Amino acid sequence: MRIAGTIFESLAKAGGYEIFTYNLFKTLARRGHEVCLYLPHRELRKRSPFYQNLPFETRPMIRCTHSVLKRAPWLLQWYLAREQKRHNYAVWQAMGAYPEAFATLRVHAPKVLRNYGEDVQIAPNHSYGMRSNPALADKVVQGLTGMDRIIAMTESLATLQHELGVDPARIRRVPNGVNTTRFQTPRDRNAIREAWNIPPDVPVILTVGRNHAKKGFDLIPAMASRLISRGLDFCWLVVGGQTEKLHPAILSAGVADKVRPIKSLGANNTAMDLSRLELPVDELLEIYAMADLFVLPSRLEGFSRVIIEAMAAGLPVVTTDAPGCCEVFTDGTQGLIRPVDNTEALAEAVGTLLADAPLRHSMSQAAREHSLAFDWSTIAAAYESVYQELVEE
Repeated sequence: MRIAGTIFESLAKAGGYEIFTYNLFKTLARRGHEVCLYLPHRELRKRSPFYQNLPFETRPMIRCTHSVLKRAPWLLQWYLAREQKRHNYAVWQAMGAYPEAFATLRVHAPKVLRNYGEDVQIAPNHSYGMRSNPALADKVVQGLTGMDRIIAMTESLATLQHELGVDPARIRRVPNGVNTTRFQTPRDRNAIREAWNIPPDVPVILTVGRNHAKKGFDLIPAMASRLISRGLDFCWLVVGGQTEKLHPAILSAGVADKVRPIKSLGANNTAMDLSRLELPVDELLEIYAMADLFVLPSRLEGFSRVIIEAMAAGLPVVTTDAPGCCEVFTDGTQGLIRPVDNTEALAEAVGTLLADAPLRHSMSQAAREHSLAFDWSTIAAAYESVYQELVEE
């Protein structure tokens, strides 16, 4: 099957949106499909060696892609419609409602949209969501309602899609994916800890993600302080973009010797064999492998990819009852779920798991088993089913 896709960010950024795109298209290509991803013209030119070595084809959108999108979106829509006429794709996969789905509205072929959260969710108190911008709100809805099928990663997203005007008959439930084999490959924990200067007997708490108000990372210093007051020893690694901004709060809480922010680990195209690129990068997988417990105090998620990554790595999870978090696993089986913004309850859950090694072990085993349902082989097959359904209509 000939499949086209659209994305407006750099895959080298290696955030959740980019990791999903890379892994979906790589898996579809390995399953025998002819896939092509359209990216902004400048991005492809800027990182040409990076994209030339990917396991699927990439093509540029119209020149000055972002300027055209802003000033003459119809021209970008016409360009992609022309690409459809040239290459006769069986289906188009948009990676977000805006600008990806919006840009394909004039394409005369079946179109599928996968919402990732920020494109449809809204949290004005945390400056989150494209629909918070009145100039984009209508375009988001146009992109959303102009698709033939909508992928909902969670029930909460499916409900929101319906509220925004999508016919429920067009919605299909498919969760996010993870390469379980990579995460479950044995690694030398002690050697990794030594490289990060962490003693082998100190429990490692891990948090991964972009430091944004909706992620709740601002709660971590207070949580760490509560754990210290209980006499618990630990090292808390917070990995992701903008985590350096936590330093003032960490110092103020007196937990600088326990909480360590680490910059985002993206795809460095000058230091890796691009023909064998995997996302997330191996350095992040090593950090997962040396950890004992995963914590995500988020206030809102579309579908937390990092939670299924943590479970694939065998980490019990402590998270909140926020959409996109509490829908991923069962409270008390693979981890513990506590109320949003309840620092005391979240710290209590973390402390319980730190102090109870047998409980951590049983949840670790359950987490690994549960993660298998999200393996990319299963998720890609679900997308194939959606595409085939459209082709046969």
